Amino acid sequence: MTEDIRKNNMHRTGDINLGGNYTSTPHYLLAGTEERLVNKVVNRIEGIKRYVYERDCYVKGHRLFIDQQMVKKRECIAIDARETIIGGEKTWIWAAVDLNGDMVMAVYVSRLKNRGTTSVFLRHLAKLCSGTLPKVFVNGENWDPEAFKELGFRCTPVSFGTESVVEKFLSAVDRKIGGHLEELSNNNNTVESMQWWMEGAAGYTNYWTVKCKLMVS
Repeated sequence: MTEDIRKNNMHRTGDINLGGNYTSTPHYLLAGTEERLVNKVVNRIEGIKRYVYERDCYVKGHRLFIDQQMVKKRECIAIDARETIIGGEKTWIWAAVDLNGDMVMAVYVSRLKNRGTTSVFLRHLAKLCSGTLPKVFVNGENWDPEAFKELGFRCTPVSFGTESVVEKFLSAVDRKIGGHLEELSNNNNTVESMQWWMEGAAGYTNYWTVKCKLMVS
């Protein structure tokens, strides 16, 4: 009897001693269950494939960014920081663009935006500059000017447009964080992990900036 129940997709209705009997489960219900299970597996496989593809791309982008890092004379740079949520925590993503060539020169991730974190980012920028430090344009007034003065940067607050390179880059990264990058960065070192992903994105951004300019020229 048990084998017949398994074979014929039957289930028990009521107590057999009180008149209950076995009946077949409707095939359309089984088909719906099987379809949902199949779709779930397919979606999971597609998610893994997308993750592998994305990670491979960002590995290449990260290598590009490391190769693009160099110390040189810089005249003007633009800096902005954007607040977002990573791993359920408030996080700031930072970017600096060398306006001579529109290249992303540095990225940074922190939990806070204050004089300390600003100084950390500026010290990193200073190491990429030779000679006199460049003039810095920052987006908006919400910056601690003393952090810039301490390191010798000349800071000018302006209002960046949505078409500026730094804003486009931060918007692209923010969209990724809101999508699957937050899941990919879900570990005990979320800030460090997100830093790595941002560097990968910066590498590809610079790659396409150069390539597009070569195609136009």
